[in-house]
Amino acid sequence: MHYFSFGKKTNLKMADEEIHKYSTVKSENSETEIDLLTKGDTLFWQHDYKQAKKCFQNLISRPSLNPIIFARCLNSLGAANVKLENYEDALDNYYEQLDALLKLDISKHQENVVKCYMSIGMVYWLTKNWEQAVETYKKALTVLYDGQPDPNLTSEIYKNIANVYTNKHEFNLALEYFEKALEIDRYRLKTDHPDFGQTFANIGAMYNTMEDYQTALHYFQKAYEVWLKSLQPTHIHVQSIETIIRDVQEKLGEYFKLVLFFLIKVSNKCMKSFEEMLYRSLMLILPIIKLSKLKYKRE
Repeated sequence: MHYFSFGKKTNLKMADEEIHKYSTVKSENSETEIDLLTKGDTLFWQHDYKQAKKCFQNLISRPSLNPIIFARCLNSLGAANVKLENYEDALDNYYEQLDALLKLDISKHQENVVKCYMSIGMVYWLTKNWEQAVETYKKALTVLYDGQPDPNLTSEIYKNIANVYTNKHEFNLALEYFEKALEIDRYRLKTDHPDFGQTFANIGAMYNTMEDYQTALHYFQKAYEVWLKSLQPTHIHVQSIETIIRDVQEKLGEYFKLVLFFLIKVSNKCMKSFEEMLYRSLMLILPIIKLSKLKYKRE
């Protein structure tokens, strides 16, 4: 149910512009290195992760490899290992990449260092090592705080930290980081940008984990409204959130059946009349009916 987002695919790779900027393309060997990277990338996006991994391993084993390409290749190798669920190997790759980047001028490679920390944090999240995930994401934030501000990456890291805190059931901290991300996004994005839908869906997932289904439904509805404006009705996000909304509505329906049963049981002892019982029941149910109608108005 969680719409956890750990960045776009480019977060698993260094920018191609960096490769060509720093590689010695006049050398025949360097041209071959670029060819191998391109081949590995193609295999990766074709979902042939085993062959992509072999390609990147072959490139890394070459002597006197350009340090930028070496770091880039380690990142791609880590991404392949993540897809193959070789998480320990992926961590080794990413930490080796981080060591390589930190030996360079960090002011010129800040984005790549930050994204490397984010990749490490993602692996810790995938392996449910929540403490290490949070610690690593905060290291990425430290690099951003000490260097050039990057609101896009900062917002993304805040959301990732919030999602980890949701997994840890530290909901106050999760909400704090979601709000920090929203504060940044409100300055840089239009109100109907799909990223808002993603964040609202994540907040809804947090409240769903808390079993606060009414508030969860509210945020799922907000995500649905944003995605209806920014995405096609057939988009997977729109279809998925519709299913989630129906599931939460069903949970609320079961909940209110229990509420009504309880109210009926105690009506003779705690209430003056059947009318009072009915009134209290309606006060509980009406907010849910109003939220549900939002969807059908859209349709």
